[in-house]
Amino acid sequence: MFSDIQVLVNPMDLEIFKERLVHFGMNSRILSDNIQREFDQQVIHRYLRLKTASYSWNNYHSLEDVYQWMSDIAAKYPKLIKLKDIGKTIEGREILAMNIYRPGSKRKVIIDAAMHGNEWITAEFVTYLANELVKADKSKNSKLRRVANKFNWFLIPVANPDGYVYSMKNDRLWRNNRRIENNNTIGVDLNRNFDYSFCTQGASKEPSKDYFCGSKDFSEPESRAIADFVRIHRKDLNFYISLHAYGQKILIPYSDRVKHVENFGELENYGKQAILKMYKVNGVKYGIGTIYDSFGYRISGDSASWVKKNHKVKYVLTILLRDNGTYGHALPANQILPTCEETLVGLTEILTARHRRVEPVLFSDATLNEAHLRFFNNLSALYNVNYWRLPGLVHRPIEFIIAPTNREDFVRTADKAGVYYSTLIEDVQKALDMQTVKSYIRRNMESFDWRSFFRLQDIYAWLWDLETQYPEVMQVKTIGKSVEKRDILAVKIEHKTGRTTPRPKVIVEGGIHAREWISQAFVTYFLYQILTAAQSNSTLRVIAETYQWHFVPVMNPGWI
Repeated sequence: MFSDIQVLVNPMDLEIFKERLVHFGMNSRILSDNIQREFDQQVIHRYLRLKTASYSWNNYHSLEDVYQWMSDIAAKYPKLIKLKDIGKTIEGREILAMNIYRPGSKRKVIIDAAMHGNEWITAEFVTYLANELVKADKSKNSKLRRVANKFNWFLIPVANPDGYVYSMKNDRLWRNNRRIENNNTIGVDLNRNFDYSFCTQGASKEPSKDYFCGSKDFSEPESRAIADFVRIHRKDLNFYISLHAYGQKILIPYSDRVKHVENFGELENYGKQAILKMYKVNGVKYGIGTIYDSFGYRISGDSASWVKKNHKVKYVLTILLRDNGTYGHALPANQILPTCEETLVGLTEILTARHRRVEPVLFSDATLNEAHLRFFNNLSALYNVNYWRLPGLVHRPIEFIIAPTNREDFVRTADKAGVYYSTLIEDVQKALDMQTVKSYIRRNMESFDWRSFFRLQDIYAWLWDLETQYPEVMQVKTIGKSVEKRDILAVKIEHKTGRTTPRPKVIVEGGIHAREWISQAFVTYFLYQILTAAQSNSTLRVIAETYQWHFVPVMNPGWI
């Protein structure tokens, strides 16, 4: 709920559809008034056989040309590339995998794409990645050279060849494989067919549904082929990455969980580093979290969760490529190369990222004279200091953190200047890591408590659910947008008491500084107390009913 969705509407049904939107009070905008025209502009370019340089990422490619290019580039670099048929589809097509190996590269990476037939952009990226890896030794990109030589790469550009071909030739939006069921319905969603919580979330046992999970787990030859391939290469498998489209998200397992488990924090740390680098390429913003964090729903039977759960692979991600829904599956050909470029930057960042753990030290000082105050005012010129409480007046406390590499020198300099100080926290990063962030379960109000911090999307979802629960007392509205176009939500609470004269107003805001998490936590707590005060006979009830209340829990939405 409260997230954008994209819907295809038959032109003949458009007016009645608009009427229904108005009836239910729903906002909408037309993204394309002719989606077929957008599909027609997704040009499929013919590849010139044996001329690998003619294969460009300015157009989409047929399965035949993808496979031909793979064969040609493997023939061109026989010591570097090996191709393998890892299985056959329902219709008998090969599922081709490419292995790019340099001597000494032991740790493995498996990347699959186009598990859904309509996700053409993913296949384009994998061929782009293969081309970059092959030529990495001559690249100016040091991280690309590093990962090309460090890892043993296994790439599956098209995991669902039948669906990919059918999407290109018959039905652009075809998603599933081409399994024909007894009732003549066609297609199983391969990313619901793996043996992980099979068909329990976000899937259907009805063959006519888009998310049909199959008659049983691994009922499909395509999912079995990928699973067998992973099993064969599970030793030294460091990374498994499944590419999908669209959404611009990095998704962390598990797909059916609300809570963050296992090494979620580490993967989120790496993913955030990648997102920052990706944004610098083309200004396109990606998000990160579990599928529940990102979209508010859960799925099961997906390949990423199965790989992580069954083979204990430490680093498993699903990456949703462009776009955010403006074009969706009609992504124009002129966005293929930019998508590939930013995804390559993100991928290499993930594979080379390190946990940002500097273990800074938190110091405190009470300045005794003007000389001490000058010392701390000049401290930033000597060290990379992060002030938690800025130098101000004499006899006022100062708090700041310094990297451990500068600690010894700082202590020596402070002692020489006769400055008094004390160590408050030896390892600030450890203290920060203890600030747990949990997910809110929609419409389960008890899951939003004040024992943990919450992400922005969870705070907002909780506010919308509260409004639904207390419609006569509480109103939520957007009062503006941040620089990054996030909504700034405000809440109005006015208890019905029969009073006719205007009430004095109170405005409470929090989260104006990104790092002050406790402020927005208190504002949400106080908001809830005011909202529910009518249920008690306390002094708080009198206060709640005396004023008209306005809350802005997060003034600076860019903090998450």
